[in-house]
Amino acid sequence: MEFNEKQIDILLAAERLFATKGFDGASVRDIAQEANVNVAMINYYFGSKDKLLETFFEWRVPDFMINVDELSLVGNALDKVDVMVDRYVKSMNSHRKLYRVIAIESTLKQRMLTSDAFKN
Repeated sequence: MEFNEKQIDILLAAERLFATKGFDGASVRDIAQEANVNVAMINYYFGSKDKLLETFFEWRVPDFMINVDELSLVGNALDKVDVMVDRYVKSMNSHRKLYRVIAIESTLKQRMLTSDAFKN
């Protein structure tokens, strides 16, 4: 999925706010202010705050998925585990806000993250 500069600004702002305030604590108005855009732009590009969260996961998920083809080139199972752990640690270090969002949202009993991007 291709995103324009404004959409990326909105996604980055949402990431910062979701990581600090949680999904429920961050309003669309807060996100718009953080991204320096009009509230209407968020609704235009994403439709709703729920869709923004779903798009956020779709946008970030490819950054930390493990390539199965890459693992098939690794000789034995222990080396494959080493590659997977290395990839996971690098991913956590480079996307700390994403993992903070996942931690915050997954602990809330009132809403489970059910988007396909999150499940993947």
